[in-house]
Order: sequence, then C-alpha cells, then structure tokens
Amino acid sequence: MREETIAGLRTVITGGPDRQGGGEGPVVALLHGFGANGDDLVGLWRALDVPREVRFAFPEAPNALAGYGGASYAWWMIDISRWQRAVQGEVTPDEFYEDVPEGMSEARAGVQAWIAALRARLGGGDAAPVPAERFVLGGFSQGATLAVDVALRASEAFAGLCVLSGTLVCRSEWRARLPAAHGVPFFQSHGTRDPILPFFVGEALNALLSEGPFRGALLRFAGGHEIPQAVVQGLGGYLRDRLKR
Repeated sequence: MREETIAGLRTVITGGPDRQGGGEGPVVALLHGFGANGDDLVGLWRALDVPREVRFAFPEAPNALAGYGGASYAWWMIDISRWQRAVQGEVTPDEFYEDVPEGMSEARAGVQAWIAALRARLGGGDAAPVPAERFVLGGFSQGATLAVDVALRASEAFAGLCVLSGTLVCRSEWRARLPAAHGVPFFQSHGTRDPILPFFVGEALNALLSEGPFRGALLRFAGGHEIPQAVVQGLGGYLRDRLKR
C-alpha cells in the first residue's frame, strides 16, 4: 500500500502483485462518502474476492469538514437541515431529486482530472493509460452519487460502475444525458433501514439509470448506511465478472 498525490488529491493505492498498486492489472477506484476520508474504504481491497492482479485507488475529497471529528472530508457541502427535512417528509422527494448540489460540478471536474491522471500513472510499461474497459469507478454514499455523475459524462465506457448506498440528484440533468451516455452493467446496493439515505432514494436512482443504457439490479439488505458482508460478496462477484480477461 502506498500514498500519492494525484491531480491534487491524496490517494491510497494498493493491490496488484506487489500489493503496492504495481503490475498491469485492472483498476477499481472507489470514492468515499461525506464526512469520511481517503482511508475509509481501503479495507475493502482485502475483503473483496478478486484476482490478485486487480489494483485499487482511494482518493480523498478536497473539502475538509469542521466538527465531524478526526480527518473528515466532503466532495461538496450538504445542507444538513434541508436533508433532514427531506428525510422527515417536509421536502418532497421530487424536490430533492431535482436538486443540483452547489459544488458538485467542481467535484466532478476534480474527479475527472483525477481519473485521467490515475489511469496515466498506473498505465502499462509502454506508458499507455489503463484502458477504460479495465477501469471500474464507484463509491459509497456521496461518493457513489458523484461516481454516477461522472459516469454519465464519461467519453469512454468504463468496465463497471459501483453504487453503494447512493442517491438520486440532478434528475432532469441526468435523464437528459442518458441517451448519449456510455452505459455499462452496474452494481448497486442499499439498506432497507438506511436512516441517512432512505431505501426509496436508492430505488429512484436505480429506476433512472435503468431508463437508459445502464443495467443493474439493486441488492437490498436489511441494514442501515453501511457495507455489510452480503454487499462485499456481491461486489466481489460483480468485479470478477466485469474484469475477467
């Protein structure tokens, strides 16, 4: 395991034959959620049953948060009070789904630059970048939502998209992009007892993605805002299938 700064983002890189991100294997990039940091999802690389050649990259969001304890970061700031009203039913789901979060476009641009730099950094011996068909993008919570936003705008079809406990935002904008998007089979999971992002928002996201070239089942589990063993197993199987030679 090693740390690098790539396109301005602290990044943990691991996996591959040397467990330092070496070799020429496929790459899985996972974006953490609001209030977490670049180390939050790193433990997944040991838990996922994937070939040894698979490499992992975990970037840290650029916006430091105060009052969350420890090293806490966000891809963009969240209006917590408005979100609480949405969860309590004071803001309708339709209103929330249409939101275009302030700061999301900057987060997208940062991750797009990071992906390009990461693929170049981890490219093969001939200095060619990691091919899109050997690159999987995903994330948890806010990171999952950002991964969807980036995937909808990708100029190439990635090998896969992993959406762990994400939500639907930018609905009109995302829907307008579906016809031209490079859709891929995706993996999605969401807890039926999630107190932060209720299960119905995961269902809404799944329905929108399924309107276009993306296809994927929603793995529901009886839990909260988390990544339980059932999701780890399902995600491992998905990655093995999408990254097989």
